[in-house]
Amino acid sequence: MIYLSFPKQVIEDWLLPLFQNSHLLADFFSACLYEEGFSSCLRFTVGKNAKIRELPEIMGREQYSPDKYSGEIMIDMLQILLHMLLRDCPDTAVYLPDSPVQEEAAGIIRRISADYANISLKALAAEMGYSVGYCSRYIKQVTGRNFEDILSSVRFQRAEHLLAETDTCLCDISCALGYKNPENFFRSFKKKYGITPGQYRERERTA
Repeated sequence: MIYLSFPKQVIEDWLLPLFQNSHLLADFFSACLYEEGFSSCLRFTVGKNAKIRELPEIMGREQYSPDKYSGEIMIDMLQILLHMLLRDCPDTAVYLPDSPVQEEAAGIIRRISADYANISLKALAAEMGYSVGYCSRYIKQVTGRNFEDILSSVRFQRAEHLLAETDTCLCDISCALGYKNPENFFRSFKKKYGITPGQYRERERTA
């Protein structure tokens, strides 16, 4: 069996964008990033598949005896490993603990994170075939948080990346995150972090 666990920065920077079209991995990566308290592991049963079983061993050797090429090799091999798992044994993947509720929660969070700039509770409810009131209660039941809390978490995670890693102006970031009024973004950001977006960017750039 292979158990997958990754640092959040690795997931956000390249794993989630790379596997956005794979519901299995995108659900898992989205939940890791945006669901508070999510501690599940994604397990694949690979059986006697020698090619898949060999890859983690090679990656382990690279990790413990690194050279200047090891980082790039590890990234390339991880990408190959994930694609092989999706191709050869997707039906064996389960969350640990194996919980249908947790899988449903991951799917909801993935849907919100995939369209955080435009999605609304009303639109999500229509997509799921629920009334707005029932959809709101259902999201709270399976994720432990309400729709707005999840959406805000997704947007703030994205804001952190855009502020720290790009030179995009603050108003454009606000628009990209789905805020109709930049002042709402600035106010919400300061309430959560205690500093303005501009101050956050300056702090991250000088850290």
